[in-house]
Amino acid sequence: MTTKTGSVDFEYKAGVSDTVGVVLKQNGVAIDLTGYSITFNMKDNSDHRFSVPCSLGGTKDGVEYTAEHGGCTIEFAAEHLAVVGEFSGEFVGTLVGESFIIPNGDEYLVVMIYEAI
Repeated sequence: MTTKTGSVDFEYKAGVSDTVGVVLKQNGVAIDLTGYSITFNMKDNSDHRFSVPCSLGGTKDGVEYTAEHGGCTIEFAAEHLAVVGEFSGEFVGTLVGESFIIPNGDEYLVVMIYEAI
């Protein structure tokens, strides 16, 4: 599916919860996340904001990835996915004295939340 901002990265019905494994990369290379704290921040045009915790390590497309190989898991709770609409999202990694944002620049991941019937 595409939206006004491009392709949708994550799609949900309002009020569900889910865990999603991802691999964080920079310039096509997996980031060593060992020791980092990772969050997935998302915001819509009405300024609804959610900071979703992520755990290190994750499974994507049936393959398990360790933190050393960029793996993390987004832990969406129902309150993170309660507001219907299109959200922009980004990962923020922090370690003592260091931080990164994926994607960087003026790009964002797209999260679509649809009304549950």
